[in-house]
Amino acid sequence: MHATVLYDAALLRAAGGFDPGLRRCEDYELYLRLSRTQRIACHRGIVALYRMHGANMSLDAVEMLGWNRKVLERHKPDAAEVEARRAWNEGMRSQLGAFANIVWAKQRAPSNSRWRQRRRMMSQAPLTTSMAALRQLAVRCLPRSLAARLRAIRHRALLADTGRIDFGDLARVRPVSQGYGFSRGTPVDRFYIERFLQRHAAEIRGRALEVADPKYCRRFGTGVTQQDVLNEAPSPEATLVGDLGTPGVLPDNAFDCMVITQTLQYVFDLRSALAQIHRALKPGGTILATVPAISPVDHADWQWYWLFTGHSVRKLFEDAFGTGNVDIDICGNAFAATCFVQGIAQEDIGAAWLEPNDPMFPVCITVKATKAAR
Repeated sequence: MHATVLYDAALLRAAGGFDPGLRRCEDYELYLRLSRTQRIACHRGIVALYRMHGANMSLDAVEMLGWNRKVLERHKPDAAEVEARRAWNEGMRSQLGAFANIVWAKQRAPSNSRWRQRRRMMSQAPLTTSMAALRQLAVRCLPRSLAARLRAIRHRALLADTGRIDFGDLARVRPVSQGYGFSRGTPVDRFYIERFLQRHAAEIRGRALEVADPKYCRRFGTGVTQQDVLNEAPSPEATLVGDLGTPGVLPDNAFDCMVITQTLQYVFDLRSALAQIHRALKPGGTILATVPAISPVDHADWQWYWLFTGHSVRKLFEDAFGTGNVDIDICGNAFAATCFVQGIAQEDIGAAWLEPNDPMFPVCITVKATKAAR
């Protein structure tokens, strides 16, 4: 309800304010527009009352549905935005169900007006409207106490009250498993790392360098002619031995591609390391890198120095490679981050939970940086 909203006046003006061309739902349209660029916070307190009477604009549920759908159509994502389009479709379906319920609920509108709305809604969405009618009929036939209990159950399913969240298997101090989830299957961060490398497989070519072992170059490489492996200590597959940040460890202008996944957190002098990486790439060469953001930190796993944000990664790489030569993606969401911290594996949850990305909850950050051609 508009009376409950507090705006930042400068942001409201910058967004263009309310659209005077809308006869209804102008507040809803503004909320959607603001939410695309700004964070929106809410609380559970009651700060206003809405008086219901026979002349309320919102009593004409069919009319309100039409305007709500017009507003949503304005904000329809492109087909290429798969997750956003899926959420938009779900929103359209939810609105239809909500307004179908309203026309069968008790209203203060005159009886003849209510039945006109029901007929109009039935003509637009016969199945949804029929189901809504059956639900309302069932509720009215139940004893009042039982109907109230069912409504409370449904409300809790939609929104857990403070202090009533069911933590289930996550109600624990120690994680579900140690070691990032390897003991259960494939760690969550590998979902984003491997998709990133698959997307840029054409860059893994020519003389390629990987750290510790060449598993990703072998898996995703499309034309590798010479494979190098950098390791801190001698190993059977290492062709170069030393620290990534030490000058002289990597040869100059040597590599077409470098694959550096989940490694930079172990390098204390990041600026020196990126300078060495830039120097070692041929002109036009590419580094494909990933770094951790929200992650367990295994102190037994070498010396871990850093976790990253999108801003820190962009600043570090653009200082080394130049503005316009760096692309980053922030991967993960709140659920994915929770699972990764708990050591829950991909096999426990499935890809559908991992695909949506929310930049507020990054599991890892991917970077493609290219050395400028001479």
